[in-house]
Order: sequence, then structure tokens, then C-alpha cells
Amino acid sequence: MLTNVVLSLLPLVVLANEKECINLRDYVNEDEKCCSMPLGLPEESFGACVKSAEQQVPDKNMDSLLDCAYECYFKGLGIVTGTTVQMDKIKKYMEKLEGNARILNILAWEACDQSKSTLLKAVKWQTHKCNTFPRKMQDCVELVIDRNCPPNHFDDKREICRKLRSGLPPCYATDQNRS
Repeated sequence: MLTNVVLSLLPLVVLANEKECINLRDYVNEDEKCCSMPLGLPEESFGACVKSAEQQVPDKNMDSLLDCAYECYFKGLGIVTGTTVQMDKIKKYMEKLEGNARILNILAWEACDQSKSTLLKAVKWQTHKCNTFPRKMQDCVELVIDRNCPPNHFDDKREICRKLRSGLPPCYATDQNRS
């Protein structure tokens, strides 16, 4: 059942040019994580990757910073190389999670990996210093998890969370420039 729900929501995740979408810049001061279930990846090395990204992106462009940080982070974990997702390594990280958290995380990664070609088409126009794919995979995984999060782990008090749960896709840079 959970597999069907995750896979049925996937087309909503990868649409990049929706007329109605969530402008994430409106929520820049908020933590976008709406589901309190753990994501299963070790967070320790992410800080070092953010510092490295700050060195690579002197103009501090947030999109480029995040792209570089996630490229470094996922490369360090060995879970994404170029546009190849190493599902065996992701599943190994997820082993430490319990029950629904493990299942939901693995299904989200699998669903986003299966939609990789659509995701790549949606972001092909982006030109950043670093590979945009790792961050887009992370965005996709988090969105699938937020949309399928069990009610007792979901933050329905914040507007961004309610919008994500309703099925509105996040806007990408070209969409956000229109607002």
C-alpha cells in the first residue's frame, strides 16, 4: 500500500514548470522538513561540505551553494556519483532505521531514482558550478517523504507543510523568477 502511494505521487514531485507551485523563497527562514521521521543518512559530514561549498561559490548564490554541498556530501557517502544512485549503499545506511522510517526512506529513494530521467529533464536548463543532480534527488526524496509521512510525524501547523502535503510542487528557479 505505501509503495503505491509513494509511486502515485511521484509525477507531482518532478514537475518543474507548474503554474501553481510553492515558491520556496517565501519560506527561506523556515526549516522545510515537515516530517519528523529520520532520513537515515549521517549528518556529520554535511557541515564540512557546506564550508567547502562556500569556498567554491564566492558569490554565495544559495542554489549553487546547495548544489555544491550536496554533491560533496553524497560523493563522500558514496551514494550518488554523477547521476547514478547507489541504491545498495543507501539501503545499507537505512538499515539502522526502524520499521516505517526505513521502508518510507527506501521507497522514496527508489521512486526518485526511477523518475531520474524526468527529474533530469526538469533541471537540464540549470547551469551551476556543481552538479545539480544530488540536490534534486535530495529534494525529491524529502518531498516524497513529506507527502507520505505518517500523521503522527507530520507538522501540519506550518503553511509550507500543508502546501507540500496538498500536492503542490515546489517551484524551481525559473518559476520563482516569475513571481
